[in-house]
Amino acid sequence: MDKVRQPRMDGYADFKKDPIGWWNRRANKEADAHILELRDALEGAEPHAGHYALAEMEKRGAIQSVITQNIDGLDEKARGEEPDRNSWQSNKIEMHRM
Repeated sequence: MDKVRQPRMDGYADFKKDPIGWWNRRANKEADAHILELRDALEGAEPHAGHYALAEMEKRGAIQSVITQNIDGLDEKARGEEPDRNSWQSNKIEMHRM
């Protein structure tokens, strides 16, 4: 009997390892226009007042961590940090596929 391997999914784990490569692979697969529009919007996105408020609250010790489903890195940008998708040394807890 042959072993059947489950196909590799082009999903969140791949995105987290290499967001730019993930988007490029998607674009090269004739991605839907709304996906390309989302990519362009995310590339130019800047933190808003809510991101800065949370960053300031964390800085002052009013909160100890941020729990989010966002993967855009804008919370880190608001704190003046470069988004690091490989770091577990953060006060941010990302909740996905719960």
